[in-house]
Amino acid sequence: MISIMSHWIQIFDDAPVREIAKGTVLFRREDPVKSMYLVQSGSIALERPLADGAPLTLHIATTGAAVAEASLFAKTYHCDAVARTVTA
Repeated sequence: MISIMSHWIQIFDDAPVREIAKGTVLFRREDPVKSMYLVQSGSIALERPLADGAPLTLHIATTGAAVAEASLFAKTYHCDAVARTVTA
């Protein structure tokens, strides 16, 4: 099973690459799902706001990690994705 899953990253071979600045929001909770992303460099935090407005970090995706893969089977994103660093 591990050898089969090791090639999943190939789905990004022809994907466009963009750089986003630190603090930039990639998507917001309840936005319509448009894409799954791969972090080539930097880091993206998946966050949900708490009742007082403070962000609760659910996950930090770093180099080589997919972002929003759980949303592939949803109509909307389940959290916010925010660049923690300059990210590509």
